Amino acid sequence: MIRAPYRPTEGFPTMRARDPLSALSLVQRSVEAVRNARALYVRVGTFAMAGLRVAGAESSLARGACWWGPVLTGAALFVAFYGGNAAGVRVVDDDRGALIREVPDALRTSFFTAHCLLLALLLSFAAYALVAAVQSPAR
Repeated sequence: MIRAPYRPTEGFPTMRARDPLSALSLVQRSVEAVRNARALYVRVGTFAMAGLRVAGAESSLARGACWWGPVLTGAALFVAFYGGNAAGVRVVDDDRGALIREVPDALRTSFFTAHCLLLALLLSFAAYALVAAVQSPAR
């Protein structure tokens, strides 16, 4: 049986028919950062605080305080991870239609639940390492 080639309907634009600005507007609509500005402020503030800690770590290493630099770097990672997770908690609350938590409540939820994400990440890395070790040829 011979079929005619597939042609999309008239009202549906194909990817070649879209211009780059319409693709950009699709991305902006999917992100919806403007609609949830407080979560965006939490994320920007979090990364600003983490950036200050990284700058402090760099200056500590430049001054020769080698023990203080890794402490500030760990603090920067801690702040970035848990603050970004708190912003994600606010976005998920908004998407679910639930009452959006205030920033301290979102941070508290992040402190109590984000360690499960770290554990899942650690387990997936361990599984990949195990697969790589099993599949690597013996020498």
